Formats: sequence, C-alpha cells, structure tokens
Amino acid sequence: MASAETTFLFMFGFESPGEHVRNERNGWDDESTWAVWISAANSDAALAWGRQIAEEFVRQLFVRAGVTPRSWMTDEFAHWINDDESELQRARLEDSMPVVADGQMPDLSWALDYWSDR
Repeated sequence: MASAETTFLFMFGFESPGEHVRNERNGWDDESTWAVWISAANSDAALAWGRQIAEEFVRQLFVRAGVTPRSWMTDEFAHWINDDESELQRARLEDSMPVVADGQMPDLSWALDYWSDR
C-alpha cells in the first residue's frame, strides 16, 4: 500500500433477500446498511471499489438464500464515502467492518451470516 493512500469509510444500503420479499409484498422500502474501510489513493477510487464490493456482497447474499441474485448496481442503492468525524470515530471501534486495499475483496462471511436471516 502506498503511503499516500488514505482509508475511506464506504457505506452502502441494500435489501437482504427477506427485506426484498417484504418490501415487494407490502410496498415498503426497508433496507439495511453496511460499511467497509477502503484504503485508496482518493475518495473516487474508494467509491468505485466500494461499489464492486457492494455488488458482490448482494450477489452472494441472494445466492446464499437460494434465490435469483439481484444486482446492487442495477437497483441503484444509496452509497457514499462518510466524512462525518463523529461517525468515523464510532466506526473505528466497530470490529465487524473490514479494512481492505483498493482492489481487494474483503472477507464477507460475517456480513453474509448476519444478513442471511434478515
């Protein structure tokens, strides 16, 4: 990792398979949010890689549920680089948020286990 790189908190919304079914059935718009720390040269690079992580996470979540995978990108969920200092401090204390370099896929197993039943 180059010393010029900074770690950015990429946050993204998504529907779990259960949320998707309930939203479709009831006309709701519930969604979950998760975050990943991404070390990158700039926030644009972190945002671009974060989108790839979110796409793969949602794909695997639906495969695990035994249903046709959905595309996070096609569904156009909210996503952003969080720069609120109080939220960043809180996020630094959270053990479940992976830290990856730009281009590195995180271990998604914890998140897949957590959101599989939601």
